[in-house]
Amino acid sequence: MEKLKIIVDSACDIPNNYLKENNIDLLPFRIIVDQEEYLDGIDIDTEQLFKFLEEKRHVTTSQVRATDFEKAFTNCAEKGWDCLYLAFSSKMSGAYQTAKLISENVKEKYPDFKMEVIDTKSGSTAINLLVEQIVQLKNNKLPFEDIIKKAEVLTKNVEHIFTLESLERLKTGGRISKTTAAIGEFLNIKPVLEVNNGKIELFKKVRGYDRAYKKILKIMEKRSSDLKNKLIGISYSGEKENAIKLKEMIADRFGTKDFMINMISNVLTVHLGRSGVGVFFINEK
Repeated sequence: MEKLKIIVDSACDIPNNYLKENNIDLLPFRIIVDQEEYLDGIDIDTEQLFKFLEEKRHVTTSQVRATDFEKAFTNCAEKGWDCLYLAFSSKMSGAYQTAKLISENVKEKYPDFKMEVIDTKSGSTAINLLVEQIVQLKNNKLPFEDIIKKAEVLTKNVEHIFTLESLERLKTGGRISKTTAAIGEFLNIKPVLEVNNGKIELFKKVRGYDRAYKKILKIMEKRSSDLKNKLIGISYSGEKENAIKLKEMIADRFGTKDFMINMISNVLTVHLGRSGVGVFFINEK
């Protein structure tokens, strides 16, 4: 029987128990703290990362190592498995391009190897939602080629809407100016952002978390007519209470019952900051 190995990277928010239950491999991004390198989830955990951010250390990220891609893909080829790597958005990382190049090299050595690298145009729990769909297709024994076609359609229909408590990390990452950040902090401005074609974009700026949450719900309502029966993903960084509050607001307004709540991955926390919450759902059109 043919086997399909699903591979993701640490820019997703998939819990470890789900990865183990479904035999999914996770490749770590690198987190650089004052020029010292850590493998995400291996050499550094969330508590350590928060400490470094609070200390205002110089923290950046770097993509999955090329050698890690080569090892993972070659392992699948040698075992005769089909392989699908769902990459963090190519607009936010070079991981997709690197993996694409390495997969072609591996396929040259193993001509019968079925391997596909897909740009999810996503991150965070959006990738978790995609993986859940693909695992179902895999369990239903859909042919590899059909799974790839379905996955490519799904990546175009994932909604990402989120807000942040602080503009600090957006300022540090050069996404907004220091002046804008300072004014925003003074006025208690909360940005409402979305991912559009794989790139983070500022959708709206509002004053206070409550208004940000209400804006998120309005956007959700405009973009789907069947939120009651959808699986809604929620990711949070810092306080889980923020995710619970947003979940309750969504349930009260739309009657939604099926939720997936995850902590935002370390690599995304570096760029978004300690406190934030986002909503994700597949909006099949």
